[in-house]
Amino acid sequence: MSNFIFWQLIQRKILLIGFMYVVNSGYMKLVMFLQHMFKKIFIFNQFYCRNQNMYNCKIRIHHRLPLEQLLLLHRR
Repeated sequence: MSNFIFWQLIQRKILLIGFMYVVNSGYMKLVMFLQHMFKKIFIFNQFYCRNQNMYNCKIRIHHRLPLEQLLLLHRR
């Protein structure tokens, strides 16, 4: 009887280790995916800000708007 309980405990231990491995690998995949998306968003945001600044400069040069009016223009 004790032999049966011993093997049952080992089986539970193996299942638990396997379950933890699956959960951890899934968790790591999720973390890596979130890091990847964050980098994409960050890079896109940098390009967007750079393009927006270039656009602001073009409007400013073309229309000779002061910076304050230009900022008000973008708030609307």
